[in-house]
Amino acid sequence: MRRVSAHAHDAPTGSLPPKCEQAATARISDLGLASVVRRGTSSEIRTATAPSGFRARFYDPNCGGYIVINLNGPCGIERIYTIGNCRIQGMAHWW
Repeated sequence: MRRVSAHAHDAPTGSLPPKCEQAATARISDLGLASVVRRGTSSEIRTATAPSGFRARFYDPNCGGYIVINLNGPCGIERIYTIGNCRIQGMAHWW
């Protein structure tokens, strides 16, 4: 698994590329969360000035937090974790 640089930051965008949207939505479905979560914001992950990937956020109203999916440039899933009040067994959590 490729790690995103510690210097990476989010650059807001309106939407993910269709291939990334499909990959993120399919993964949420695989986790059995498709009927629970709402699509949140998305962004590019930038290292220096070039986009190195994308981040999709899905809001889970049951826990008041987000499930976040980091995708690389070609839209492969790199990391899935929760933020906020969400805790899902077997999934990393970041504050």
